[in-house]
Amino acid sequence: MQQKHLGVLALVLLIVFVCMVGVLVLSTKKALAPTNTPGSSVQSQTSTTTVATSSISLGNGMSITTTGGSGTIKVISSSQSGSLPPPPSLTGAIVITNPQFTPEITAKVTKDEQDLIASLKQNPANPFNWLQLGIYREDAGDYAGAEAAWTYVAAIAPTSYIAFYNLGDLYMNYLANNANAVTNFRQVISLKPDYIDAYTSLATIYRYRQNDPTAAAAVLALGLKNNPANPQLLAAQKQ
Repeated sequence: MQQKHLGVLALVLLIVFVCMVGVLVLSTKKALAPTNTPGSSVQSQTSTTTVATSSISLGNGMSITTTGGSGTIKVISSSQSGSLPPPPSLTGAIVITNPQFTPEITAKVTKDEQDLIASLKQNPANPFNWLQLGIYREDAGDYAGAEAAWTYVAAIAPTSYIAFYNLGDLYMNYLANNANAVTNFRQVISLKPDYIDAYTSLATIYRYRQNDPTAAAAVLALGLKNNPANPQLLAAQKQ
């Protein structure tokens, strides 16, 4: 009889454990899921937000106001309870301009992107596929296409710091738009204060491209406030 009770207890504990795992998996998948539900008809629009001066906190009630980040970032908006905004166009030829691509690489990347586009046409609300499409396009040299893909992720999954970081890197290293890069890196820091590369990239723009070492120091100080003794940030301070 005692063994039977133990067996029942073990079964109950197993069921509870499975339920907890299920809840954890659902919660994890929901992190980057769209905040709006497709199906309801609400008007959507494309707008442009301009970011002017900003204040960077240094802690202890101190802050510094910088103006180097003035720029624009595309924001696709829709009503909070409405449908998703329309996705970027998925028609047209695959753009590949990377001179380092061999014919074999070109063929593979073309096929991979075509497969991903076909999947997105079936489910345009999948932010993971849009992120991957942006990666394919950036690697292939289609920077405008990458920008469109990641901007859409930022619209349908606004807590996705990855989309904002990718946009910041794209503007910084490929599209020569420091102002938009600054705007996106700031958004990364706001969403994920422990994402160290956002601080170092932002500091690099301030220090080397906008000749503003004070703003660069402020960004690194903020990074160390949020991530004490981080070796990457400490090393950046010494540069």
